[in-house]
Amino acid sequence: MSKARELLEETLESELTLSSGVTVTILPFPSQLYPKLDAKALREHPDPEPPMKIIEVVDGTEEVPDEEDEGYQEALREARNARQSLLLEAILDFCVEVDMDEWGDELTRLERYVGELPEDPVERKIEFLNQFAMRTWGDYNLVATTATAAMMAGSPEVAERLKSFRGEMAQPAGDDADAPGVDAE
Repeated sequence: MSKARELLEETLESELTLSSGVTVTILPFPSQLYPKLDAKALREHPDPEPPMKIIEVVDGTEEVPDEEDEGYQEALREARNARQSLLLEAILDFCVEVDMDEWGDELTRLERYVGELPEDPVERKIEFLNQFAMRTWGDYNLVATTATAAMMAGSPEVAERLKSFRGEMAQPAGDDADAPGVDAE
């Protein structure tokens, strides 16, 4: 099997062990969902309009957006965080598989502190991931990055490009090469 094909298959499904010791399988994010989710997130949580401030100019004053305003910066962070949260929830829903049966004791312990978890299997999984399995920012970052990178590697265009990569980039170009290697003249 070619190295490009091996890379493609490795990228499409990854098994990760989170900081909690929970092992999850990460699948690619559905590429056709991303633009719709992004549009929904922007509709529901648009960037705020910055307040205006008056500045001195050569011939008087001018009103310009005050993008350094602390209140505006905080509202902007909140909007961006809300959009990120929506994307992350979709990633946890569509891209993370975990054997919930394996974690029954931990679910019981968790419910002791947070109350009953949802009965719906998807909502229960997301709560388990958020409240127990994913303990660090690094866990969230790793899961999100892996799922979105797999989405990119799973696209036909990227797959075709991966097929054209050489196994060893530093080898000299042969007569059958489509593109010169680093040692080619």
